[in-house]
Amino acid sequence: MHQRRCTVATPHTGVDRRIPRRREISRTTKNGLDAARKRGRVDGRSRVTDDDKRAVILARREKGQSIRVIARVLDVSVGTVHTVLTEEAATTEAVQS
Repeated sequence: MHQRRCTVATPHTGVDRRIPRRREISRTTKNGLDAARKRGRVDGRSRVTDDDKRAVILARREKGQSIRVIARVLDVSVGTVHTVLTEEAATTEAVQS
């Protein structure tokens, strides 16, 4: 199968290298994400739960409400409620150790 190639000039050698286009795109994307992280920007989707929702989830679960009821009341997914509970359990376990 034929691969597309792009030419990249290296400033310190002045010699052109042939790099497959896919690798070049991947490299520049990773470099851009690293630079954004250094500036304090985080990639990915923002979280659904803030500290207030997290506290409500934990309080309702402690009262014995089911995960599905909590999710319905707070208008979040069952997976979101489960994630909050799992993270809290891991944090509690780490503190006790």
